[in-house]
Amino acid sequence: MPHSGGGGSHSGGGHSGGGHSGSHSGGASNPVRSTYYPGASRYVYYHRGTPHYFYSNRDPRTNQNSVAAKIPTFIVMIIFLCIGLFAGASGFTAPKKLTTAVEKAPVIMDNDGLIDNSAALNTALKAFADKTGVVPIVATVHNEDWQGRYNTLESYAYDLYLNSCSDESHVLIVYSEPKTPDPQFNDWHWELMQGDDTDSILNEKVLKTFNSTLQAALTRRDKGVGDDVLEAFTAIEPLTMKPYVDTGILAFAVIWVAVIAFMFVATLKGVKTSKLQATAQPIALDAQEKTCEYCGGKYIPGTLTNCPNCGAAIVYYANEQAAQPSVNAAQPPVQPAGFEMGTPLNYTAPQPYQQPYPQQPYQQQPPVPPQVPPNGSPPPGGSTV
Repeated sequence: MPHSGGGGSHSGGGHSGGGHSGSHSGGASNPVRSTYYPGASRYVYYHRGTPHYFYSNRDPRTNQNSVAAKIPTFIVMIIFLCIGLFAGASGFTAPKKLTTAVEKAPVIMDNDGLIDNSAALNTALKAFADKTGVVPIVATVHNEDWQGRYNTLESYAYDLYLNSCSDESHVLIVYSEPKTPDPQFNDWHWELMQGDDTDSILNEKVLKTFNSTLQAALTRRDKGVGDDVLEAFTAIEPLTMKPYVDTGILAFAVIWVAVIAFMFVATLKGVKTSKLQATAQPIALDAQEKTCEYCGGKYIPGTLTNCPNCGAAIVYYANEQAAQPSVNAAQPPVQPAGFEMGTPLNYTAPQPYQQPYPQQPYQQQPPVPPQVPPNGSPPPGGSTV
């Protein structure tokens, strides 16, 4: 349907098309904080070899803030992101000549004889139609023709467009003044009504130039109405059919997409943090970091068996307090019985070496004398002297 592209009057009033949008957002409380609050316990988790601490009044290991739980949120944000991208794309226009007009020839409806340059104006209107495919119609009426039946000239121009045009490829300029104008103040009005198909050609930049030029020319009143309309069409001739960027729409789209993208990234980061917090361990409010003797990495005693940075085994000592939540953090650590301060918990004292079997000292045996047979015969294999 046709819509107004602008208008004005001798009183200086004018109007133009426009729109408006708004949004709202909300938030939710989170029991996980970086500082202590009453009723909260202290937790630690390790990420990239570094301990991270937080406080919570409920066990974070039961947190359901997973990717699956956030799927509806992600879907909504993706939809809004697409809306912003489409809005940004609509801010770029590359006009194409219209071919949808049923009546191709421009029309001048000067029923009241207010246009005195019909030939020159018709030539300019035809050149505009040939270039753009938008067919202009210029009409002049008297205030008495519409006042009393319509509240505004815009309403009258809307009906005149519907009665004069059978498509959305026309632009109608209506000029109105009293039948007997007051020489001191001519109460004239004008209105521009355009079909929907003309929006890409008669865009905001073109209409702004046309409207301001026509309003200024009619206010000067140094030429006829026809010359004033001709001046307005001449002013927009260099602007028509040129690529156009609607900075207002583009700025809105950029801000929209940036906000949605920030929320999307923040939600993903929150899910990742929640998964890390689900691996956290409760620790005492006064638990102190220890330093790995091999790499200098930090850890809380009692939460790991290996250094989170280098992976070296951690040796715990009897004077180190277990890192469990404590109601009274000022209680001194309890020393295991039989251990002295500074003694490793996994230390075993060496025992003296004992041979498995006792050894007897070696004693040399005396030589055994040879045995001589009783009959005096030599031993076998021997001889006597």
